[in-house]
Order: sequence, then C-alpha cells, then structure tokens
Amino acid sequence: MFVDDGSLTLLALVLIAAITAAAKLLALPPLVGGVLLPVGCLCCTAFAAPRGAQANDQWPLINRG
Repeated sequence: MFVDDGSLTLLALVLIAAITAAAKLLALPPLVGGVLLPVGCLCCTAFAAPRGAQANDQWPLINRG
C-alpha cells in the first residue's frame, strides 16, 4: 500500500482498528463510522504528506537559505 511511507501506513491501520473497535465495542452507528473513515484518512494524509515531502526534499515551504 504505502511502502515508502511507514508513518502513513501505521496511521491508517490505527485509524481503521480504532473505528472498528468503536463500532464493535461501543456500538458506534455504522453511519458515524462510515463518516469517520474518510475524514480520518484525510487527516492521516494531511499529517503524513509534509513529513514525506520533507524527507524527499520536495517540500516548497522550507527555507533552505
């Protein structure tokens, strides 16, 4: 899936596990879980993208001077 970015993979797995556990153990309604998954995935991507770009030296907002 995201072989190059381990943090994104870990965040996605933790997100899916947490929402699954909440749905099973806390009786989270399916609609809420269905909304939380894409929102959580977007948050995971927004968190991991700058770190991945910075690691690849492609982040344009870093002052290299």
